Amino acid sequence: MDQMIKRMPLVYKFAFALMFVVIVIIVVYFIDHKYHYPTLELKRNHLILELGDKIKPLDYINVTKIGSDDEVKYESDTIDFKSKKILGVGNYAIHYQCRKTIADLEITIKDTKGPVMKLKKPISLFVNERVNYNHNIEVSDYSHYEMRVDDSKVKYDTPGTYEVLATAVDDYRNQSELKIPVTIKEADLTLSETNISMEIGQTKQLQANTESTSVITYSSSDENVAKISRDGMITAVGKGTCIISASVNGKRVQCYVTVTDISDTVVTPTPPTENETDEHQ
Repeated sequence: MDQMIKRMPLVYKFAFALMFVVIVIIVVYFIDHKYHYPTLELKRNHLILELGDKIKPLDYINVTKIGSDDEVKYESDTIDFKSKKILGVGNYAIHYQCRKTIADLEITIKDTKGPVMKLKKPISLFVNERVNYNHNIEVSDYSHYEMRVDDSKVKYDTPGTYEVLATAVDDYRNQSELKIPVTIKEADLTLSETNISMEIGQTKQLQANTESTSVITYSSSDENVAKISRDGMITAVGKGTCIISASVNGKRVQCYVTVTDISDTVVTPTPPTENETDEHQ
């Protein structure tokens, strides 16, 4: 055999050596692949997550000695990994497998955080105005919640700064509170005129201006003298004086109205001029 090898050409010797090396590599790879399995370990045997947390199966394991054709597979009878729906409170399990290595992870989802509450914008009201606080508070939670508002400390008929307490409680009795500052101020109400003279039968528009969004109400102290419509139109009815009032959110302003009769107007004759006197003569 040795004599045969010595007699072989150099190129055949090189090919024989190369083939031997390849065979050794294949055998080593086969042995390593068959008898050395990847190591799959759980970072924790029992994982506790908060309601709303995303499930990331591959983040919960450590895998070593994994080959290029090895694949970590995972499945669950209680979790649909394709669904984007938030998992509810409860217990779940994930089964892992990489070749013959397996592991099972237990997951518990809890709800321990109260609803997140945020005021959309500052609340400022005029005297005697009301507001729906629920429309001004933004609440977010992964479970159903109920909100209560305590405004017992607010004096809606008195200007000032007060505090309202809003409380949100979810299905798992987690509670959050939000303190809301509320400013009560007087409405700024002005009239286009404060003294008006009219004759019986005349009409005149009285303009009221205010920052308030509440309806302005008008009234007359004596409707036998002057009446006023809902939109501020004054109608002179009879001879005399009266007071027209405009009110909004507890703020009141007045306009004095004097009504005269045109028949009471005295016409003073105009003296004739010199030319008119000469003509008559």
